Amino acid sequence: AFNANRQIAWQRQLDPNETGQLGVYSAPTISGNLLILSIVDGNGPSEPGLIALDARSGENVWTARDNASIKLTGWSNLRSSPAVTGNYVVFGEGYSDLLVVVDRSTGETLWSTEVGPFCYPHWPSPIVNTNAEGGGIAYLARHDGGVYGIDLQTQEVIWSIYLGDV
Repeated sequence: AFNANRQIAWQRQLDPNETGQLGVYSAPTISGNLLILSIVDGNGPSEPGLIALDARSGENVWTARDNASIKLTGWSNLRSSPAVTGNYVVFGEGYSDLLVVVDRSTGETLWSTEVGPFCYPHWPSPIVNTNAEGGGIAYLARHDGGVYGIDLQTQEVIWSIYLGDV
């Protein structure tokens, strides 16, 4: 992390897994005092691939955990940046058909919803349009050629459009 004078404010090497293969392939997401990173794990992660660091110090705040038992088998490597709204961190899970939401404070999974067909690769980052009541719509493009709108209050897909070839 750099300060306003372009000097290094802090530097952090993420603790590698047992294979030493842990990486970051997308831009971090900044939310308040959190710097949220999507992680690529050479072994394939056993938990959601998100880590939150304190933006001022670089210290680990949380590592995402699937306490809601959303996936019973391996999670995907995340190559996209999550979106944040309120206490939600929102991302598209790669080896599935899921939009997943974790708690911004703890990194624990809260809920997921099916979004289109199963897709192996998933690189698009979601965006969120927040409304005045604190809810909003997450927009997620998927490798199937579709873009989906998910109501974060009802946890349902409320619209979709196909942009791929016919």
